[in-house]
Amino acid sequence: MVPVSTRLTLLVLVLPIGIIVVVDAVVFFIQRSLVIEISNLLSSILVFLLVWERLRDSLFKKLEYLDDNVFLNLLYNLRMDDKLFSPEDEIRKAEDDLKRYAKFMSIDLYPRGLLKKLNEFFLLHKNL
Repeated sequence: MVPVSTRLTLLVLVLPIGIIVVVDAVVFFIQRSLVIEISNLLSSILVFLLVWERLRDSLFKKLEYLDDNVFLNLLYNLRMDDKLFSPEDEIRKAEDDLKRYAKFMSIDLYPRGLLKKLNEFFLLHKNL
């Protein structure tokens, strides 16, 4: 699985800069003139770097919040060391919080199969 910070870098930094450079290169080979001059290209790259840095900080703050408020509670409720039955409403609440709050710019902030595994857990829990 690709880390969330790498996904954000690809989405916010690499993709726009790549599109600008490719479009400029294609136009240069066709018309022999640059659409975006080198100084403007460097300014664009610096702006994308600043935006990426701010978004990365926001992403890590959101991940800290989810870790403290959702993931730790979910882990605590799913541990079956001393409990016979885990509290289903707490786990359902954590699942709803994941669906609602665990996205950042269309990037999921939880492992890919987590919601499916939680649904399987609920089915097994009902059967027990």
